[in-house]
Amino acid sequence: MSAEEADEVLLPLREVLERFTFRHAAGRLTEADFAALAQLVNDMHAAAERDDRPAVVDADIRFHDYVVSRSGWPSYEHRWRSLVARIRSYFWTDAPRHGSLHDIAVQHQALLDVLRSGDGEQIAAAVADHIHDRPVG
Repeated sequence: MSAEEADEVLLPLREVLERFTFRHAAGRLTEADFAALAQLVNDMHAAAERDDRPAVVDADIRFHDYVVSRSGWPSYEHRWRSLVARIRSYFWTDAPRHGSLHDIAVQHQALLDVLRSGDGEQIAAAVADHIHDRPVG
């Protein structure tokens, strides 16, 4: 994937889709959902300890997939799934920009914390920061 495609197409599409779905999912997530998301963050940390980039990327994708699937908007979930292969490709081509594997897990913990807050504006801002690789919060 070219940098132009990522910057001009993929990231803007992903930002719009995830800002919307994460805000809608926040009010629907249960304690069991939060526990499942926390486990995915733990999986990222464990994979980072093993220096297992494929496992970190897989847990990262599953985290986002989980939240999108809980949004209550099946059409957006379908759109998300249509982008997943491109997002995965982006993770591999742009991986050096994202810092350490542990940084990825820390970013997702911050997203999880904001989701727990239920504050739609904070969630939308945190998702945008995460997608554009800016510190969340």
